Parts: sequence; C-alpha cells; structure tokens
Amino acid sequence: MIDGRPDDDIWRSAPATRGFRQFYPQEDGVPSLETEFRVAFDDRNLYVLVRAFDSHPDSIRHAVTRRDVNSPSDYIGITVDGFDDHRTGYEFVINPDGVKKDCAVYADTLYDWSWDGVWNAAARVDSLGWIAEFSIPFSQIRYADARRHTFGLAVWRNSTRFQESSIWPLWRISRGGLMSQLGQLVGIDDIASPRSMAITPYVVASNAYSPFGARGSDARLQRESGGADARLVASSNVTVDATVNPDFGQVEADPSVLNLTTAETFYPEKRPFFLQGNRLYELDLGCNPYSCANAGLFYSRRVGRAPQLADQYPPSTAPVTTPIAAAAKLTGRWSTGLTIAAFDAMTQRVDGDRDATLEPRTNYAFARAVQEMNGGSTALGVTATAVDRSLDSASALLLRSHSVAGGIDFRQRLGPTPFVLTGSLVGTSVGGTASAIAATERSSVHDFQRPGSPGTFDSTATSLLGHSEELAVGNHSGAVQFTSAWQRHSAGLEVNDIGFMPRADEETFANGLSIGVRTPHWIYRLLTLNVDHESVWNTKGLPLDRGMSSDAFAILANNSNIELTGRVTHLGATYCDACARGGPAMRQDPLLNAGVVFSGDNRGTFTPSLGLSVSDGDGGRSGMRELDPAVTLNVSPRLQAAIGGALAINRADAQWFGNFVDGAMTHFAFAHLDQRTLSFSARVSYAQSPTMTLELYAAPFVSTGTYSAFRQLSAHPEARDYAARFEAYVPPAGSAPGFDVRQLRSNAVFRWEYRPGSTFFFVWTHGRDGDDPTHTLRSWSAEYGSLFALHPENTVLIKVAYWLTP
Repeated sequence: MIDGRPDDDIWRSAPATRGFRQFYPQEDGVPSLETEFRVAFDDRNLYVLVRAFDSHPDSIRHAVTRRDVNSPSDYIGITVDGFDDHRTGYEFVINPDGVKKDCAVYADTLYDWSWDGVWNAAARVDSLGWIAEFSIPFSQIRYADARRHTFGLAVWRNSTRFQESSIWPLWRISRGGLMSQLGQLVGIDDIASPRSMAITPYVVASNAYSPFGARGSDARLQRESGGADARLVASSNVTVDATVNPDFGQVEADPSVLNLTTAETFYPEKRPFFLQGNRLYELDLGCNPYSCANAGLFYSRRVGRAPQLADQYPPSTAPVTTPIAAAAKLTGRWSTGLTIAAFDAMTQRVDGDRDATLEPRTNYAFARAVQEMNGGSTALGVTATAVDRSLDSASALLLRSHSVAGGIDFRQRLGPTPFVLTGSLVGTSVGGTASAIAATERSSVHDFQRPGSPGTFDSTATSLLGHSEELAVGNHSGAVQFTSAWQRHSAGLEVNDIGFMPRADEETFANGLSIGVRTPHWIYRLLTLNVDHESVWNTKGLPLDRGMSSDAFAILANNSNIELTGRVTHLGATYCDACARGGPAMRQDPLLNAGVVFSGDNRGTFTPSLGLSVSDGDGGRSGMRELDPAVTLNVSPRLQAAIGGALAINRADAQWFGNFVDGAMTHFAFAHLDQRTLSFSARVSYAQSPTMTLELYAAPFVSTGTYSAFRQLSAHPEARDYAARFEAYVPPAGSAPGFDVRQLRSNAVFRWEYRPGSTFFFVWTHGRDGDDPTHTLRSWSAEYGSLFALHPENTVLIKVAYWLTP
C-alpha cells in the first residue's frame, strides 16, 4: 500500500542511498538538510521511498493545488530514463500535501509538463521531516524490449524555506543537460513488457446564451454531446492516443489582444490532447539568439481553428471553433535512438446561412522521425506535413485546397567541445484555384504586389512553392555561452495551413552571448547577462532591421529578483516593407526600448511585482509607456490569488490607417495614433484536495485610440528626412476616427477527479465584447462602465469523463 510510511517490509530490507549535493544555488555545495532514498521493484512497478530529513517539520512549506501547478511549497522528485540513453525520460514529483506534477523530457533539456502519466504517490510529514513514496508503473516508462535493463535515475529535493535544491547524483547545471548526468539503476530484470489500453468516454451538456444570434436576435443553444479519448500502449516503445468528437469547454479562453500590426497573433496551445507530447512535433523556423517568432511547421491551433470564412457571410452564427471529428497521435522511441511522432485529424464542415461554407471539412497530417547516433552527439530528422480541404465552388475561390511541406534537420556536436552545429532545409507547396493563390500572394505573409517584392504576382497561378534554410552553431553549457545563427525564408514559403509563420521573404543573421554566475554572493544567488545582435534583410537584400539588445537578471539574496532590459532597433538605413500593407517600403528611424521588472520573495503571504517599460522612436514623435503591477497572495495552503493590471500609453506617429483606391491611384494613408490601454486580470484558486479544485478567472480589457494628422506616403518614402516620407492627405468621408475596444473574458471551473483518470467538470464561461469605431475620449470609469453594460455571452457546461481499462 502506498501510504507514505517507511514501515513496509520492502523498505526495511532495501538499502538507503545518500550523498545528495546542491545544484542550486551552490553547484556541488553541501545541502542544509540530509536526504536519503530507497528503491525496489516488482514485475509491474518501480517503487521509490524518499526520506527528507528536517529538524523543524513544522516549517515545511505546504500548498494544496490541482495537479501540475507550481506553488511555493517543498517538493521531492524522481527522474527516470528507461533506455539509459542520456536523452529522454520522465519526472515524477510530489509535495508534502500529495500534489503531483509530472513531465516528459526530450533531447536532454526539453521539458514537456503537459504529459500526464498514471502513477501513484503519497506524502507524510512526521517528526523527522517528511516522506514521499512513489509507485511508478513500468507501463508509464519507455524502455527496451529485453530481459535485463539499466535505468537512468536521479532523486532530487527542493526546500522552499532555504531556497535550496539538492540531488543524487550531482547535477552540474553549468554543464547543460539533465538526462546526460543521471546515475544508474541496475538489476531491473524480468519486468513485463507493457501492453495496455485505456478508454475515457465522456458526456457533455451545455447551455449557451448570446445576444448575437442570427440577424441580431438573441440566441440560446442547448447542446448534449459525447465522445471518447483512448490510449493504447502497444509496447514499451509505442503509444497511440486518439480522440473522437473532443470537447475542450473546460479550457481557459485566450487573453484579449488588440493587434494593429501585419503579423498574426500567436496563441499558445491549451487543449490537453494537443499539449501532450507536443515537443515531439516541433521544427522551428523563426527562433534565433535575438528573437523568436514562434514560426514552425506544426501549430496545433490550426486544428479546430475559428471558421475562416465567417466574416464573408455576416451576420453569422458560426461557432467560435471548428468541431473536430477525430484525431490520433502515434509516438515511439527505441533503444537504437529512433524517435517517431505522427498526427492526423479531421475537422467537420461548418455551414452558415443558406448552407454557405464557413469552414470546409479538412484533414491535417504531420509526421516526424529523428534518429540519434553517437551517444546523442549526432541527430538527423525528417518532417512532413499535409493539409487537404473539401471545398465547394464558393469556398474554393477563397481558400487553398491543399498544402504539403517537408523538411530535414540535423544536430552535430563538434568533437569533445561544447559546440553544437544545427541546421534545417524545408520546402513547401500550396495549391488551389487562381483566386485562392492570388489571395495568398497578396496576403501580409507574402505581399507579392509590393513594389520591389522578390515574388512576382501572378493572378493565374494555381500553386506556390517556397523554401527555408537555417544554420546555427553555439555552445550551450558553461558559464559563458554563445550562439550564431543564419536563417533564410524565400518569398513563396507558406506553412500556415498547419504551421505558423508571420512573414516570408526574410533573411536573418543573429549572434548571442550569455554569461552566467552561479556562485552565490552576499548580494545575489544567481546572475545572468545576455547581449544579442540581429540583422534582417528581405531576400532582395533590402535591410529591414539592425538591432542590439541586452538584459541582466539577478535572483537576490533575499529571493526577490530583478531584470533589466534594453534594446535599440532600426539602426542605420533600414526599411519597413510591410508597413504600407502592399505599398512601397518606407525608411525607419531608430527605436529605443528599455524595461525593468521586479518581483518579491514568493515564500511569503504577499508577493508584489512591478514592471515598467518605455520606448521612443521616430525622432521622439512616437513612444510607449507601460506599467504592470501585480500581487500574488498565498492566503493559505489551499487558497491562492493573483491580481495584476497593465496601463499602456502609446503614441505612434506613423500608424497605418488604410489603403484607399482612387481611380488608378492607391493612397497609402498613415496617421498619428494616441492609444490608451487598461487591462486587469484576477485569478483565484481553491483546492479542497489535490483532486478537487475551484478556479476563478476574470480579465477585463479596454483599449481606445484616436487618429489625427492624416498623411499619405509621398513619392519618396525612403527619404532620410522623416517629413519628406509623407504628404498631406484627407481620408474618405466616413473613415473611422478611432476605436474603442472593450472585452471581458472570465470563467469558473470546478474540477473533481473522483477516481484516477476520471473527472467531473462544471464550467461557467462569461464574456462581453464591444467596439465603437466612432470613438470619443472618455474617462476610465466610463469605459469600464460601458464594458459592463454590454450584453453578456454565458455558457454553462457539465462534463463527465470515466477512465476504463480492460
């Protein structure tokens, strides 16, 4: 019985292992508290008992939260590498109140905290400190199909009171990588080769009310549905996950964002099915030492996206998301170093009034294989994606019918040095009607109609080809780390059917230097300094940006932390070829950014934080000031709250206003924008137990803007003189003088795991949306009064899932 007690016969006979060493804050330091552990196993489970000694058990930090939530409590964790390949494994963590956390580890350093295994653990505080007892089924650990096994193993402990972490065996953070530094657990012989299947059917009942029904009438929709999730562990190497008619009504809504740029807003994945194992599906296209655009071949938010053609047929009662009929994932890992990941999903057709297609039935597919060699020093990867849409005659004019992409990538450690060389080569092809491809060419990703674009706009084309190349070298261990990276995306590169890419036609060269000081000082416990440089061109050689940035981060001796950032961009003669939305490139003036963030000691009841950022550009004509105060309250071990706000004042003197066609001439209009944004967020979490929690979330958002000083691009937008880039222009009558965007996102989620793997959810979602293009300046109280006067959209949902195993 797993009860957190050390008096079972198995623990009396198992030898104790000590020798823990600090890995934070003092690498290889002597821990303030002793720790020991014992290991045992049978043919189905691995058992670990950890004794965390503490002479003041009443000072052990507690926190009751739902699973996988970080909290200011003590923790004990174990890390297991079933292949002993020094690359992959799993972590299992518990705190003194029995709250569990777990994750999968890939490529030695990448953590996937969305992974949820089925395992058991118990914790108990006694007069000697506290005990954590683990029972890990071998079915949750991948390992070779053999009679004898050697597992990689580490056991670690975090003491919040001392802000100290210790581990067996010693983990040198400065060396980089965790899995490559594990100890070994030998003698794991004659264990079962796990083959299991679990099915989790669920039923959902929801009632939604919206004031925005068809033709402006109120709408109330009551819905009952059902579906199922399934997991098949085919062997110790291969796992298949599948879902039919999934429902993610318990997932928190995305935060409010007002995007005035040409780049699409990136939203992180939150849906559990798509989160688990998502590290295996990554092939980045836009990250370098200076910046990361989140670009990649796979962006799971494309599956189940908002119907793309809803705006073509207003008013529309289209759902917020496209229903997913079914999806499946296959993942595998072998002792030879081969890892595979495959994904396929089918979304349903969404129709609107008069049977108009708002989103066609679509199939999404992804596959990736990585072969590691030479003890992980060499890796070769192959990736392929495909999207196929079932279009009718109307939707075929607007959407691409299909897309495919393929890529190869590699990683090579350069001999015994800490330097690693990486690279990738990607090719893409999209197809559809001439109208759909013309829309792709004119989109903000490509802008083929732009003067000077390397792409040639072809209104008769029915396909578009593109490619991308990346090469980087750097060392990622030690006190001093350095990376240099080059990337090139051709003008025709298009991955956005299943991936994410804000723009094509870009070449980047970036360098980054990082210095870390991990030896504690009387002022700080940790200190890091980063300096980066980036140069960007389009593929015709037009300079788009040159910039430098630096930041310094310190964890102070009192456990508070502070971060200072600075960045200067648009150095020298650089041009924005996207600002005019298809118009000519315009010169940019230098832009300065600076910021500071301070956070207090998170061990107390009250943890304040404050952020301040400023920017100035366009020769002082543009600038931004933002203040971000927040406070975290640990009211009790069961009750936590976080409250924050953001006030931003933005002046943009060269804000794009619109492109207006007058006969054969297009006017590329710009204006001075005065924008104010005030937002808040509040989150309250109460845990009756680790398996029964209530979470409340609310985030009101208001952003107002007024346009003035209207101009259009002159015949010389590339002029060095700022004023010479523009000339007088009066926009057409009826043009919106500003905006007033008001939004509220809130929900309440009650979650009860009434048996392992089986859950009950009660969810209330509340939202308000308003936009007034005839904006008039009002006080903040009037703005928020107007927000809460808007008609709400409410949804109440009940979801019950039951975990079944044959």
